[in-house]
Amino acid sequence: MRTFLNLLRMSLAASFAGVFLASTAQAAPANWEVTERSGEVSVETGGVVAPAERGLSLNPGDVVETGEAGRAVIVRGAEYVILSPRSRIRIAVPEAADQTTQISQAFGSAEFRIGKKETGSFGVKTPYLAAVVKGTEFNVTVSDAGARLQVTEGKVEVSTLDGGASDLIVPGRIARVDAGDRQLLVVLGTDAKTIRSPFPAEAGTRSDAPSDDTSNAGGQGSAAKVKPVGVFKPLPTGGQ
Repeated sequence: MRTFLNLLRMSLAASFAGVFLASTAQAAPANWEVTERSGEVSVETGGVVAPAERGLSLNPGDVVETGEAGRAVIVRGAEYVILSPRSRIRIAVPEAADQTTQISQAFGSAEFRIGKKETGSFGVKTPYLAAVVKGTEFNVTVSDAGARLQVTEGKVEVSTLDGGASDLIVPGRIARVDAGDRQLLVVLGTDAKTIRSPFPAEAGTRSDAPSDDTSNAGGQGSAAKVKPVGVFKPLPTGGQ
């Protein structure tokens, strides 16, 4: 399986090299697209669930979910997301108050490759932590126990959902927020530390979380709902 993923990454990198060079002066494509899939992979659009097909264009609000042995790759220009088995993401609907968030990850594991951005940022939200980047490679894993993020290249600003605790994560460090204490950001690896949000437990959350993100965080059939997302703290300018 590791060999398969390595070959897939190499193939994607080679394929996107030309795309990236050709598109640096252009705006990013509007839609993500399913380019690879294996096993059980479904897409939910407007409440209708259907098998994912290669070449399928994804619209804001669409949900991609992989089954027990399912894998999928979604691509937007020179950027891609690799979904591991039993994972669920949602293409975020642009909101006037939050133009950063582009992917919501309810559960499972996803590997991101996001191209360097001269303006704006790319955000990922989970039930436990939020991340914002300007261009990097990183992995996010979400389960009933919490969420963790590991960077393989570049820098990622990670925070608790209320934005009260945040830190810059680089290769060699892992950020974690546990389900039992969502106000505490744990940083593992070099310069290990814990950072507690000064805000009350429910402060800074919003009531407008996407309805599909109310599925249980670990995909185990639990009745627990995903908490609304909070605040992103952008990287400093030129934070690649």
